[in-house]
Amino acid sequence: MRLPRRTRHEARTAEPPDRWRSTVNRALTPGWRRHRALRRCLALILVVSSAVTAVTSTRNDDPWAVTLAHPVDAGAELRREDLKLVRVPPALHPEGTLDSVAAAVGRIVVASVDPGQILTTTLLVDPGTTARMFDGWDQGPGRGGPTLVPLRLADPAVVPFLIHGDTVTVLSARDDSAGGPSDHGGPGVGGDFRVIATEARVVLAGAPADHGGQGADTVLLALPEQDARTVAAISLTSPVTVVLTGSRAGRSDKPT
Repeated sequence: MRLPRRTRHEARTAEPPDRWRSTVNRALTPGWRRHRALRRCLALILVVSSAVTAVTSTRNDDPWAVTLAHPVDAGAELRREDLKLVRVPPALHPEGTLDSVAAAVGRIVVASVDPGQILTTTLLVDPGTTARMFDGWDQGPGRGGPTLVPLRLADPAVVPFLIHGDTVTVLSARDDSAGGPSDHGGPGVGGDFRVIATEARVVLAGAPADHGGQGADTVLLALPEQDARTVAAISLTSPVTVVLTGSRAGRSDKPT
């Protein structure tokens, strides 16, 4: 028996929702069909993710930069496990950025460095550090080239206030029996003290000894060779300290 035309039309329009509802029910009902569909979806997602990652990695041509893998204290000698290479956009590269781990291993950091910070030549002590510090400065004839001298201060409380690049004056207790080209007293210096070196530059200012540093009461100064010898000799017999005299102290030591 044939259905009336209107009844056949209603049956056809009712079929698609019924089929869709049946498909949804099968997908939601636990069984092998649902597991197969989930596996196919997961496989498709993994394939797409792998393709996106591969394309992104091949297109990343940013230059390499050396960064710190974990915090490092000032005065510590860098080891390979302290460092890692990451790609950094050129616009974010500071001047003097290191691009290889080998260029940083064995060098000493002049300030505490946080994880992820990009290493530059200004943060590390190398053979050119002292030369750059005295670049453009007239140290006078016969005083020799820049020389590094470690100095243990009589008052360790001074060390935390010093940073890399500071200009300081070195003082010792007055001893009339001691020789050497030093000045007794001076502007702002009491009669019980004498100036043994001026315009010294701070390279390192203390570091915990158990982190490979030079000791919390020690500073590493850059001085002309003649002044460095004088400071080292006097520090063996007399307590010494430093006063900040550079731009951070509100004055300039550059000759005019």
